[in-house]
Amino acid sequence: MSWPSAAERLQALRYVRMSGTSMATPHVTGVCALLVEASRSMSPAESRIARARAVRRALTQSADDLGLAADVAGAGVVDAAKALRTLASRRSLAVPTMSSSSPAIARSGIEPK
Repeated sequence: MSWPSAAERLQALRYVRMSGTSMATPHVTGVCALLVEASRSMSPAESRIARARAVRRALTQSADDLGLAADVAGAGVVDAAKALRTLASRRSLAVPTMSSSSPAIARSGIEPK
């Protein structure tokens, strides 16, 4: 067996396009984590079950509908910033602001620790 050539190593480093629930799961999980953390700071006295329900509601209500059946695309494409605004509006609280060099983090509205 020989060491892979430079061309073979480059081929192994190429990205491929993938889709499906296995690809969406890490993104939705990350958004859920952000929303759970935000819900703790917005309503610390609320039970974990109530906060989990609020996070789920915010995720499903704020998703961008793809016009497909729920068994094909669920509620749609997750939108973290919209979900955070939905969660905050449920509680009539202001969405936290932040200063960050990352535009994605800045749009999320989550204050860094």
